Amino acid sequence: LDLVCFVGDLGGPLHRDTLAVARQISRLHTRALLVPGNHDATSPLGVLAEATGIGRFRPGAGARSLARIDALRAALGPVTLAGYSLHPFPDHGVTVVAARPHAMEPRWLTFPQALEARFGVTTLAESADRLRALVDRAPGDLVFLAHNGPAGLGSGPRDPFTFYGRRDLGDPDLAAAIAYARAAGRRVLAVVAGHLHHRSADRDWSVVRDGIATVNAARVPRWFRGPTGPVRHHVELTIREGAVEVREILLPSSGARW
Repeated sequence: LDLVCFVGDLGGPLHRDTLAVARQISRLHTRALLVPGNHDATSPLGVLAEATGIGRFRPGAGARSLARIDALRAALGPVTLAGYSLHPFPDHGVTVVAARPHAMEPRWLTFPQALEARFGVTTLAESADRLRALVDRAPGDLVFLAHNGPAGLGSGPRDPFTFYGRRDLGDPDLAAAIAYARAAGRRVLAVVAGHLHHRSADRDWSVVRDGIATVNAARVPRWFRGPTGPVRHHVELTIREGAVEVREILLPSSGARW
């Protein structure tokens, strides 16, 4: 493999094992990127506030978030904590554009105090501008890596980033950056994200729209019992001469998670 991508939400809803999981993946020898999710370097109370819109701007939340982000970065070791960043692969003519971290809700900028303190971003419009600027600087073809997927892929029960088939939960700033890249004549090969949980069969987790392969890699649980015993789930994305292939891989597991 040339790259291992993590789309975030390493731990469970209570965030108790996030750093332990980060320390496990820090042992990777392959180049790896993690875009943190709404359950990474955040707090359960903060997630609830962002989901409801109540108490989003809590005193001291920004400073606490930065401390948690620094702890996550230290636990990851050589794995790159990505977000609003470019990761070029010149030998392949591809650049990975890491999108907004801690994304979870399309109606407002989630975790704004942390994003303002770290990146100077305070609104979804500013986030879209930040991503467009990255597109302008990125060499070669583009692959977007995000926690949440882009808006505009549908709100039906089988669409990759829908909230229980009732509304499109994709990120508008990510969608705007992808549209900007395409309008500028840039070739967008793939978008890799997660956030909206699925069990593979209950959602179209891999779709091709406008020539772009979009993947929702958030298969939950990732360890489960297959026809011949416990397996763990991975997604492999292969790019050859501008053609993209996406496939689900189920590897035998020791069953330790059972």
